Amino acid sequence: MFITNPTSKTLKKVLSSSQKQIFPFIFQPQKDQNPPYTYTQKSHNVDVYMKWKKDSYYDSIEHIHRSEQLKARGLELGLPIKAAQFLRQYPIIFEEFIEAVEIDREEKRLFILMSKMKVLPLKIIQGMQWYLGLPEDFLRCLEVNLDSSFRLVEMDDGLTGLAVEKMLRREVYSGEPMEAVEFPLFPAKDLRLRKKIEDWLREFQKLPYVSPYEDFSHLAPDGDMGEKRVVGVLHQLLSLFVEHSVERKQLLCLKNHFWLPQNVHKAFERHPHMFYLSLRNKTCTVILKEAYTDKTAMERHPLLRVRKTYIKLMNESKLILKNRSLSNEFVDCGKTKLDLDLHSAE
Repeated sequence: MFITNPTSKTLKKVLSSSQKQIFPFIFQPQKDQNPPYTYTQKSHNVDVYMKWKKDSYYDSIEHIHRSEQLKARGLELGLPIKAAQFLRQYPIIFEEFIEAVEIDREEKRLFILMSKMKVLPLKIIQGMQWYLGLPEDFLRCLEVNLDSSFRLVEMDDGLTGLAVEKMLRREVYSGEPMEAVEFPLFPAKDLRLRKKIEDWLREFQKLPYVSPYEDFSHLAPDGDMGEKRVVGVLHQLLSLFVEHSVERKQLLCLKNHFWLPQNVHKAFERHPHMFYLSLRNKTCTVILKEAYTDKTAMERHPLLRVRKTYIKLMNESKLILKNRSLSNEFVDCGKTKLDLDLHSAE
């Protein structure tokens, strides 16, 4: 079995590789070897419905819900400070960018490796640039932004795609066949489940983990293992994203390329202990609970700190402009009063 490190500490229970990387593993069965979990393919057909419950904690994560403002402004924040002053006050931002470059290379590979043929159309990558933390000029300057592990290919539908030429560095794991890995669950407060659902969830958690990077063509799409794989893909995608969140409509655009079922949205309804759907800003945003409830579960992407800093600066800028407006109103009122007094004196 070949692997690299998982993103979530939950998966580290069955893996034994270096703690320095932050990336998930790739599992590849040996030739002529049946996957160790084929015996679990069955479907309980449990009608799972858990009522959505609003959670102010996830709805108040500012860098998630103000992403649209950051995307629209880019680096043009309209701040009342000069660029040189900005560099002096926030040098850590540019140190974080340097660190983020190496992470981007790995995450691009992982993102592509989860796709059907290990290749993704450039238009799909363009739509996910913000979530992956890719620079705005990524597609315009591919020769600069890519190394020899990537290559451009012509796809069957006439689109240009990006493929992974070389696999990731692999480390050997000599443990037992794939073990059951329980996803980390973070139920809403005061939530009570029907016994039928509790029993189903308990059995679901006992199923072996299906790597998002392996061949799963032998899995029944409507079986328990098929659902385990879908949940694993969604968990892995959100783990790779800078903010561990994404607009649901953007995620649904990936269905065909990541072999996700048409009703993939039901995974969020059946697993609210893992995913939170925020309806703030008149849009539906999927948030990976693990990343914000267990602070030690995942290492933070360097760009996340950068975005938080920019939001702080935007808030400071808004306050300065507000104070400046109030100050101008005070001056105008004083001038008007002075003019009236002068007229009265005449």
